[in-house]
Amino acid sequence: MPLMECPTCGRQVSTNAASCPGCGEPLAPTGEGGKSEGSPPSRPEPSKNILTREFNVGTSKKGKVAAVAFVVLAAVFVSYRLGPVLVEKWTRPSPPKETAVDRSPKSKPSGPVTTKSGYIACRSSDLLKDVFAFLRTEDRSSLNAYLQSGRCIALKDGVEVTVTDWGFATTEFVYQGTKYYTPTEALNQ
Repeated sequence: MPLMECPTCGRQVSTNAASCPGCGEPLAPTGEGGKSEGSPPSRPEPSKNILTREFNVGTSKKGKVAAVAFVVLAAVFVSYRLGPVLVEKWTRPSPPKETAVDRSPKSKPSGPVTTKSGYIACRSSDLLKDVFAFLRTEDRSSLNAYLQSGRCIALKDGVEVTVTDWGFATTEFVYQGTKYYTPTEALNQ
């Protein structure tokens, strides 16, 4: 069997081979003596170069149909696998949004209640917040100034007051015609 050299990779190839087995280069079959027998084919066979991983698939109708079929099958597979998950996610009712919760106790009496000792009541809720800040920072001088000014009072045990608004943390009450705010826990119910 006569051999010839591949013009692309230089490998020895049979003169009857349509392409080089090494690089896939299409070859024109030659007869004895290395001369070409006729003209090269008008359309070479698709080649595959394994070394560079370049593939020449061609533009045949079968190739296009196969590519479209592959894409359709992939889409069907993905929708089959993800479809139930997405449907459940989109149709699941969303959790209820939180609404303002009335945290005031419903069983608290309105009217006369008594105070506990060791607590402070102030003429506004802002003054009471200041007192809480003084207590957190252990600022005794500012706390004493509030008590001496009459803006806040120290509660004694068993003093009867009239609650006008029960709150979750702060309660509003009236004592001797003056409105005060105190921590809710400072009142006996």
